[in-house]
Amino acid sequence: MREPGLAGISTLLASRDCVFHNVGIQQVLENLPYSIAPAIEYLAQAEADMAYRLIDSINKFCPYLQRPYSTQQDISGRTFPIFDDLRSEMELFLAAVQNKISYCSAHERHVLTKRLARFLGVRQEVREIVRAAVGDDAADEFDAAVASEESKAMDRQLMLFLSYRCNLDCPYCFAKGNQGDMPLDMAVELIDWAKENGATVITFLGGEPTIYPHFIDVLHELKCRGLYTFFATNLLAEPDVIHALEKDFVRSLVVHVAHKNVYKPGQWDMLNRNLADVLSKGLAVSLRANAYAHGHDWSHLFELTDKFGVKEVQYALTFPGGDGSNAFVKRDDLAAMIPEVMEMQRLCDEKGLHLIITKPLPPCLFPLHMQTRIARLHEYQISCTAPCDGYSHNLCVLPDGGFVPCMAMLDVKYPATEPHDYDRIADFCKSQLQPWLDKPLFEDCVGCFLFARKICQGSCIGHKRELGL
Repeated sequence: MREPGLAGISTLLASRDCVFHNVGIQQVLENLPYSIAPAIEYLAQAEADMAYRLIDSINKFCPYLQRPYSTQQDISGRTFPIFDDLRSEMELFLAAVQNKISYCSAHERHVLTKRLARFLGVRQEVREIVRAAVGDDAADEFDAAVASEESKAMDRQLMLFLSYRCNLDCPYCFAKGNQGDMPLDMAVELIDWAKENGATVITFLGGEPTIYPHFIDVLHELKCRGLYTFFATNLLAEPDVIHALEKDFVRSLVVHVAHKNVYKPGQWDMLNRNLADVLSKGLAVSLRANAYAHGHDWSHLFELTDKFGVKEVQYALTFPGGDGSNAFVKRDDLAAMIPEVMEMQRLCDEKGLHLIITKPLPPCLFPLHMQTRIARLHEYQISCTAPCDGYSHNLCVLPDGGFVPCMAMLDVKYPATEPHDYDRIADFCKSQLQPWLDKPLFEDCVGCFLFARKICQGSCIGHKRELGL
């Protein structure tokens, strides 16, 4: 980009008119990495609300700036066969930070250092830049800002397996073969324990949570305690359950649309009625599709988006359950399923729908010309949320009260008989999750910039465990 273009970006970013400011943000993203210098300059001077809007946009667009899931490798002097373009872009980002930190005023440096703490993916490098330019005290101040950002990045949640029972029999279900209901008093005790430990969200797993005999009682307990929920459901619930779903504490529903041949007589009509009811109540709804083989027909899902105006579709390639008895996409078949993913994206684009890929999917499996674009898309997950909140964000409680680190590790249990100490359980989750996250899924992972930076984990942990890597 020529210098007049860079100056134009600075002018747009500095505008108090939101339209011009947003155009400036778009220009930054479209012209990276060359536009990062005026963006960093702006972050040292802008008012907080405008600065953080730009930071959030850059964070979403640049995967190397996002929170890593584990300890990052030192890449000094290295190049990579895979995603080296993003490595070069990161180096230009850090050069712009170093240049600004080196010559700006003390006030600008203080403001910029605090704002740079939101770029969690380069926290180690930025800390070293700050320490070298200003000193250890400034580096410690930056560390404190990073810790603050990490603590507020996500709401703390707890996931409860209320019941393993289900009114469908989907072949891909990761909980297939498990049995049991959680006693109501245990569910209430866990909700209270979670709230005491800072949780604001309780979500439900199964099985199908809405057929849990005490589901309405559990919803009432959440509402009384000022807690929120969102959960996945097949929405084949009785009218009294649908009536109990209220917008003020149910943030959203992810409605699993099963393969059409799974529905028993009358169930498809029941889903249609219930979907109409929850949408009339103003609840946010996404439709979820799970693929485990080639050639799935999703025309019935798009019938629902057309009929009810649902605008978000979630899509996942299925992962193995604890014993691998469910139907899932094997690691060696992931690449062959990419055309299915691309076709789903095409269909959603054609209909004006927002598609989110909800399970980790390595961008290196896509055609070469699409790989960097896929890595940038926030809608394509390349790592899971398990490491968030001190490795406790995916913490699940089974019907017998045992804690497990995530849905792919139902057989790895912190027993219900052990003390319910949140930090202790989080440490247990980390000890179980991190070794699997750090294992390369493919031979090519060791030569990938995204894997070295602990941004792409390859796929669901379940795939790695199924292979015994």
